[in-house]
Amino acid sequence: GWGLIRYRNKSGIISWGCIRDARVFPLSTAADSLGTLLSEGVPQLAQAALRGPEESLEGLELLSPVTQPCQIVCQGKNYLDHLLETGVRPQNKDYNLLFSKADSSLAPPQGVLRRPEGVRLLDYEIELGLVIGKAIGAPVRVDESDLGSYVAGLVIANDVSARDVQIPERQWFRGKSFRGFCPVGPVFYFMEPADWSLLYSLNLCLKVNGQIRQQASLSQLMHRPPETLELI
Repeated sequence: GWGLIRYRNKSGIISWGCIRDARVFPLSTAADSLGTLLSEGVPQLAQAALRGPEESLEGLELLSPVTQPCQIVCQGKNYLDHLLETGVRPQNKDYNLLFSKADSSLAPPQGVLRRPEGVRLLDYEIELGLVIGKAIGAPVRVDESDLGSYVAGLVIANDVSARDVQIPERQWFRGKSFRGFCPVGPVFYFMEPADWSLLYSLNLCLKVNGQIRQQASLSQLMHRPPETLELI
């Protein structure tokens, strides 16, 4: 596949680039959204970029590769280990828990996260994001074998929550949708057919001050992407 980033250079110009070993190869595109970029054909753009000039990653401001407007649909309590941590027995979770975050919560993968006024209990959760690559205008049946027909690629996201808003209100949207509460990136990984067989061998790890706070394998997913995409 192809690792892509969206960045702002020292002149303030926002561009897309293919990233290889801390080297950035600018894409020849005027796309102002990830959706437009996907419609232009990522493999062709990336192959052309790798034959062109490069620039250093140093000095670039990394931005979220996922752009507004978009829908951010999330799953709750979907990793077995995390479910057990919350005190819920797996046999008692008989539905696929879905919730949304406002796309105004999208934020760069690096930088300062501003705590909203009055919020004290900020929390983090590492997530693997699947980027839908085409419009789905009617109910669909999705199998593991054709997941790549609908999903273009992967991103890492941080599902930031204000627990002292989310828990007392007993609804998740507001406590998870403050501005800056969805840092994404830095890399959007465009999947190729051979990549999909490796999906469930991926491991996610989150550290705070060098200490591991979360670690999980996609093999622990209780409701896998094909089932969830059908449901959505």
